[in-house]
Amino acid sequence: MSLSKAGLFLLLIIVCSGCLPIHRVNIERPFEGLAAKVNETSGSGGILRILVVHGMGIHPEGYSFPLITRAISLSHLNLYGPPERVEIRDKSHFYGALNIQSYASGTRKMKVYELTWSPTTEYIKRHQFEIDMQESRSRQLVNDALKQSLVDLSLSDAVLYAGTFREQMRYPIKVAINRMIADGFEDGDQIAMVSFSLGSYMLLDTIAAMAKPEPNRDTTLQRNSMEELVAHTSQIYMLANQVPLLELSNLEVPTEDRFRTATQPGTDVLERFIELKSIAVAGRKVPRAILTKFQVVSFSDPNDLLSYTLNKTNLASNYPSISVNPVNVSMIIEPWSILGIVANPAVAHTNWDMDNRALDLLIFGYPSKSR
Repeated sequence: MSLSKAGLFLLLIIVCSGCLPIHRVNIERPFEGLAAKVNETSGSGGILRILVVHGMGIHPEGYSFPLITRAISLSHLNLYGPPERVEIRDKSHFYGALNIQSYASGTRKMKVYELTWSPTTEYIKRHQFEIDMQESRSRQLVNDALKQSLVDLSLSDAVLYAGTFREQMRYPIKVAINRMIADGFEDGDQIAMVSFSLGSYMLLDTIAAMAKPEPNRDTTLQRNSMEELVAHTSQIYMLANQVPLLELSNLEVPTEDRFRTATQPGTDVLERFIELKSIAVAGRKVPRAILTKFQVVSFSDPNDLLSYTLNKTNLASNYPSISVNPVNVSMIIEPWSILGIVANPAVAHTNWDMDNRALDLLIFGYPSKSR
């Protein structure tokens, strides 16, 4: 059956008229952005240190360029000192790289640690799905794009991390964290963590593992260093947050009524981080007010099939030595809906660093008092 030219034209009008722009932002409560923290550390003679960790998928070095460029431009900071690249290898395997760059303007200072860990799993995924990728011609164009980019090269990272490859994927994050610790922390320093997708869970899970005492091994120095890092961490921004999904890989099955309670997570990695911070701040001889405030901001697009909002019930618990501000930002970053019934889930998951509204919220917070 064929369509006439008039029928094709009518169909084109219907489809085009069905591409509706959608813009909706819902922010639960005020929170501070990176610019406010640069000013705050400046007043206390410190540096804002930012650790950026990408999520699932294949990412080139320099992926944080849109965020950092906008941050230094709007915060009126300039390059300070030469860049540094730390290649992360273990024996013959290339795990990725840590790129470090400092910025400053007067007493206002910022140091960015960008971790690229995707080389850890890239070869494994391409080898595993080589045949599947060769069959791309038999799929419809959109289906093929989603299969390769969202499943073969992205969601597969979450499967690897949930399995026996977890320790290998933790390794580059450990290198980045140890490098930050080696740089040392002044009393006025603060740490901001900006993580995407699977990277949020990987980062928090790795920190919990590094802070945990190991049997038959003196890990006092390591724990003290981790306490220092966690104590100075004042904010975490999680884009396309996947913590609730990945927490399913870490559940312990109860002995009674297990099939009902096995899907009810206990203390997740974010709660463990907050508990670690509470202990670390309380253990300091002179707890400073600047370290007792902690905020975690979760960004998610309602049309993203792989991200989740924060469960604030447990996060709102009272921690004696710190004040916790959990914030959910629900924001549509895939602006086009076809016929008002479907939006591209891949764009909704990955395009946070391409959305200036999201970047401005990261930089200036809400409301934008620091602009």
